[in-house]
Amino acid sequence: MKARDVRGFVYALDPLRGQREWALEAARIELARLQAESREMKAERDRLVAGCDEQSAQASKAWTTRSDPATHAQRLASMAVLHARRSAIDVQLGELAQRIDLVRRKCIECTHRLDVLDQHRADALVHFRAQLSRRQAVAADDEWSMRAQAREEQT
Repeated sequence: MKARDVRGFVYALDPLRGQREWALEAARIELARLQAESREMKAERDRLVAGCDEQSAQASKAWTTRSDPATHAQRLASMAVLHARRSAIDVQLGELAQRIDLVRRKCIECTHRLDVLDQHRADALVHFRAQLSRRQAVAADDEWSMRAQAREEQT
């Protein structure tokens, strides 16, 4: 929050705000990395499903045209390997989804903490401006009083 600077206003918690911004940025980077990893895993799973479907179609077609048990067993074993890899990726995707959820919550928490600090800064700025206005009013009153007194002394 880089609002219009007010001369003389120093917000003591700016270093803490910077740390919170960095934490939020780090959480966002981690979330983006995990989401990219999830997309890659889903694409790999989709490739495995397509491969498994293709092998299944070939095995079915081969069984109807020629019933070679050895070839059929080999195709079934290959499909089982693909299915096992798909199952492992599904487990990894579940774990990754949990990590993404945790990092998402961390982003929300960091954003909230930053928003609270921004609100505090805005409140402190309002308070500073009110104090500055009071001081300026007192100074103006003092100056007016001194000028009025000087005019009286001249007359």
